[in-house]
Amino acid sequence: MDSASGRSSVDDIVARLERLPTSWWQVKARIIVGVATFFDAFDALAIASILPVIVPLWKLTPPQIGLMISAGFLGQLLGALLFGWIAERYGRMTAMIWSIALFGIMSLVCALAWDYNSLLVFRTIQGIGLGGEVPVAAVFISELAKAQGRGRFVLLYELVFPIGLVAASLVGLWVVPHLGWQYMFVIGALPALLTLVLRSLLPESPRWLAVRGRDAEAQAAMTLIETETQKAAGRPLPPPKPVVSTLAKPASLADLFGPLYLRRTLVVWVIWFSSYFVNYGLSIWLPTVYRTVFKLPLDFSDRHSLLVFVAFHLVTHQMQRMQHVQDRIHHCRRPRHDQRASWR
Repeated sequence: MDSASGRSSVDDIVARLERLPTSWWQVKARIIVGVATFFDAFDALAIASILPVIVPLWKLTPPQIGLMISAGFLGQLLGALLFGWIAERYGRMTAMIWSIALFGIMSLVCALAWDYNSLLVFRTIQGIGLGGEVPVAAVFISELAKAQGRGRFVLLYELVFPIGLVAASLVGLWVVPHLGWQYMFVIGALPALLTLVLRSLLPESPRWLAVRGRDAEAQAAMTLIETETQKAAGRPLPPPKPVVSTLAKPASLADLFGPLYLRRTLVVWVIWFSSYFVNYGLSIWLPTVYRTVFKLPLDFSDRHSLLVFVAFHLVTHQMQRMQHVQDRIHHCRRPRHDQRASWR
């Protein structure tokens, strides 16, 4: 397939997506993917409720506690890089299914850990799946949305992540004292079941299929989305409007450090690093500090840590909303040729 016909196929898919009204089908897609993202957040923070129990049980030192926490995040960094590559090469759905399966199964394996070293290894491997699911899922959701209102559409989906973090703290208040720390990991294994039916519930991203030159599959996926959207909307779809041909040059990692995006890349990195440095410092370390340093009861430690955590996330959510508003303003001010290729 030559570049001209390839661009024509991509432009056709983009035009057909842009004409779709927001309907129950798009909301359903957010819910299905959101279930996995909810448990991704749940599993990421489950260690906070578990540490106050296993620290005295296994007589862990502060360096060991820090390494246990860091191991999960190291796995997440590796997972984001690995599954990002898989998503580009083999598809969004493939990357999501394998990342969800990995962190779900490894959550169950973590429940079988018999000592510090075994949990350290299991938690690191689980982190690979946890780090891979979130960015790929966000890209998949964004590729189902049209340009107008895409920021709001994706932001509503991403709200499920802080909800999952809060849920982990709430569930831990009862589960850990009554059932044992292992059951936090057992609950975290539930999304593995989603992988059995995920591919039958949602199609592959038609944008990705078109870009990869898999035109027949892109047309089939797009037809399914149009049929379901028309059924949910209860009215015929408007005719697609022609779009300006997208740029032939594909996006690359180097674009993040180019003249157009370098400043925004650095600003976003600083914002997220600062935010989550404080976020996980409070949410993961605080229950253990209450328990080991101040010798407070387990339920008191978890309850008061939850209050601090919720207050912090209310502030963080407002920061995210401000960032999306600024992005929308900047998007409107960009040159028209940049806006036309922004979906990529």
